[in-house]
Amino acid sequence: MSELEYNTYINYGIYQKIYNIAEVKKNIVIDEINNVLNRNNKECKIDKLESRIKSYNSIIDKMKNKGYKLDLDNMLEKINDIIGIRLVCSNLNDVYDLVKCIKNNSKFAIINEKDYISRPKKSGYMSYHIIIQCELETIPMRAEIQLRTREMDMWANLSHDLIYKKLERY
Repeated sequence: MSELEYNTYINYGIYQKIYNIAEVKKNIVIDEINNVLNRNNKECKIDKLESRIKSYNSIIDKMKNKGYKLDLDNMLEKINDIIGIRLVCSNLNDVYDLVKCIKNNSKFAIINEKDYISRPKKSGYMSYHIIIQCELETIPMRAEIQLRTREMDMWANLSHDLIYKKLERY
């Protein structure tokens, strides 16, 4: 086994451990979001909740593209979306009500937020992103929560498919 193969094997082994922790944390974050909804006086309707753990190859590609050293500390400190959660709401008021509830939750440390709804990207992309630190276990890990309406979600999915399908053809 070459040194590169050995390092890749070791790094993948570390990723597997992180993946298992991230899976637990993802479920804890989702449970806490559900608790927030249950405690909230207003009825925020969530039409769809999706979640994922970023794949090993995606993490490695992202770290390489950003010029980060491939190690565990950088993975945990600089990759904000190892855990990804998308909440699709019925209307814009529900999105902002849910943002407020998440930001007021003491179990989440807000690292960053980007309001692409009030300030859409040049591409027209609209969504509200919150990066949270999950302090619920011994290894701190960040999660990105995306909140959007059904219409924003349809547009984001369509534009994603058009951009990436076009790139795959060439």
